[in-house]
Amino acid sequence: MTRRPRRNAGKPQSADIVGHLTTLAAWEEGLAAGAYTTSTHGRTLEQEGFVHCSSPEQLPRTARRFYQDVPGPLVVLVIEPALLGRSHLRLEQVGDQTYPRLYGALPPEAVIAVMPAWFEDGELRLAPSR
Repeated sequence: MTRRPRRNAGKPQSADIVGHLTTLAAWEEGLAAGAYTTSTHGRTLEQEGFVHCSSPEQLPRTARRFYQDVPGPLVVLVIEPALLGRSHLRLEQVGDQTYPRLYGALPPEAVIAVMPAWFEDGELRLAPSR
């Protein structure tokens, strides 16, 4: 069966699988609380109104721009949008890029992989998920 892309007026409205870069500590706090509510480093869902996400292609650029100097272990949360429950993912234009944004808390069950991440020679590196 061929899967039709989800589109509206030529613009995608959601993504298949997206990533969210964060610190291991923030992810562990979200797990303990039963919902992840960090938007981006140093900002909460309440402050931003959404959780910043990236497509696989956008992740290295996002990482360099916002996380290169963040201390502590990093992880990429691989999110399956079909498992988001009450939260919803929208693709929104920001400059010349379209970024996925999660409106609502990220339920841990929507995270299908947690990939350890680090910087090496200024580039984001990912280990297999755990």
